Amino acid sequence: MGTGYLIDTSAFGNFLRANLSQEGINLMKEILQNGSHQISVITRIELMSWIPPTLPAKVAVKDFVSSAAIFDLTESIILETIRIRKQKALKLPDAVIAATAIIHNLTLLSTNDSDFLKVPKLKYKSLNT
Repeated sequence: MGTGYLIDTSAFGNFLRANLSQEGINLMKEILQNGSHQISVITRIELMSWIPPTLPAKVAVKDFVSSAAIFDLTESIILETIRIRKQKALKLPDAVIAATAIIHNLTLLSTNDSDFLKVPKLKYKSLNT
């Protein structure tokens, strides 16, 4: 762990709906085929509490989360989250996800440009169409 990408909830949800750029779809497919996907504990919570509209989507979410490397909250992530929240008006879940990517030196994959582009230390890749 600690290299590559951290996948945000919005990235995976939009991937399921094929609502990403072609580059984003290809990148997500590559990451999933390699079995190298990493998520924050927040993404785990968000995805597992979501009620997918179809059985295939439900299975895909369960498989995605169960095979992911999950970063739990640590003291360093908590402190970075506090720093981000003090500097930028991000919601707590987004601040935790950003802090997780920063602490583990990962590039965050998301479609949430309006929030994550506010965080200067964050390596961020937008998957928007």
